[in-house]
Amino acid sequence: MISGLQRYIPLSDKIYEYLWLSGLMVLVFFSLHTWFGSALYHPDEYLFSTGGDGMNIIFSSSYFVKHVPEGMTHTGFSYPYGNHLFYDDVNPLFSLILRGISHNIVDISAHTPAIINLSIILAFFPCAIFLYLILRRSLLPPEYAVLISWVLTFLSPQIERLNGHLTLSYVCYVPMIWYFILRIYDKEKLVWKRLAFFLGVLAFTLIHPYYGLIGGGFLYAYTLVHFFQFGWGKKATYRFYLLNLLLGVLPILTLKGIEFLTFSGASDFVKYPYGFLLFTSSFSQIFFSAHEPMYSFWDSLFRIKPEEWNI
Repeated sequence: MISGLQRYIPLSDKIYEYLWLSGLMVLVFFSLHTWFGSALYHPDEYLFSTGGDGMNIIFSSSYFVKHVPEGMTHTGFSYPYGNHLFYDDVNPLFSLILRGISHNIVDISAHTPAIINLSIILAFFPCAIFLYLILRRSLLPPEYAVLISWVLTFLSPQIERLNGHLTLSYVCYVPMIWYFILRIYDKEKLVWKRLAFFLGVLAFTLIHPYYGLIGGGFLYAYTLVHFFQFGWGKKATYRFYLLNLLLGVLPILTLKGIEFLTFSGASDFVKYPYGFLLFTSSFSQIFFSAHEPMYSFWDSLFRIKPEEWNI
């Protein structure tokens, strides 16, 4: 598709795509500069959360990197003591990499908070890129794709996690898996595209297990709709859909396999934490606003169940 600018400056489509993407990166950078200010340049000096889960992530990951030289068991908690790293919400992927560097190459353990903070901020860049690629696949002109992907990046609901669940605030994740799924359904070079999806989801699953469930659920939902639209009754396509269903669960199975191989002893963590069966969501909570100014309107129509929080 030829953009309006291309009519006046004749360059190849590929060069123009890179130019538009460069412009998008400039917009994202200046937005981050405006929003985060000096935290973008001095991430060691800031905490995005000063209590609760957000504080736990920073301190527990810093402890693990500095004081647990080997193994996958976190010994920095009085309770639960001896829990596996995957279930302590310490950004295991980053913690393991930083520990390896700190204990074998150069000690960077003091900068663990800065590296985690900066990784969350820098995730805005791939988020915008993936959204741009998705919009271009939808035949949107590049100038509009730049504008909309820029706006959508900073409307991500995951930004709300910055004040608490830091490991769930990587805004690039949903656009990434969305783009990978669309590429899988091109049905070309499937091995490489499925491998990219698997590695991408696995990497984020090693940051937080929820990402594996989200990625698998996203792929299952898309596969189900696509099957009933285009695959129903066509037996030749069944293998394609079944392999996609298997792909959706592979990251979680890999996580559980790593846990099984590296679990070093009993933990005193309870099997079902308080609230597991008590604090549940309803249909109305998920699909309708639970906050004003729209809550009263929707509640008058559907009687929305009040929110319950495990705090």
